[in-house]
Amino acid sequence: MEKMNKQHKEAADIYQKDIETRKGNENKLREENEYDKMVEEKDAELKVYKMKQQKQFSSARALENELSSLKSELASIREQLKAEIKEKENLVKEHSHSMIPESEKKHKEFTCGFHIGAMESSTTLMLSV
Repeated sequence: MEKMNKQHKEAADIYQKDIETRKGNENKLREENEYDKMVEEKDAELKVYKMKQQKQFSSARALENELSSLKSELASIREQLKAEIKEKENLVKEHSHSMIPESEKKHKEFTCGFHIGAMESSTTLMLSV
């Protein structure tokens, strides 16, 4: 009888250890599954971040190209403006010389100044008045 009790106790102990081992394995498996899920979530977040970063980079590049184009256009417009100012100054010179009769001409000097944006132009003209 004692032998049977001892065998029964050993069988119960083995069964208990088996249950504990299975619980430990289940917990490990559960933790591994949770870890795998967390890694997948972080990978998805990283992909979204990289996509946003690429989109911002593309937008920045497009804005830089647009800025460069606008700077070129501005430089061209400034050159056109300089040419037009010079042309108008020449017309003023020609017009003022042709409007006054020779007998009434007295030489006077005046300065014509233009200021547009960061560009300034100043010209001294000798006009007969």
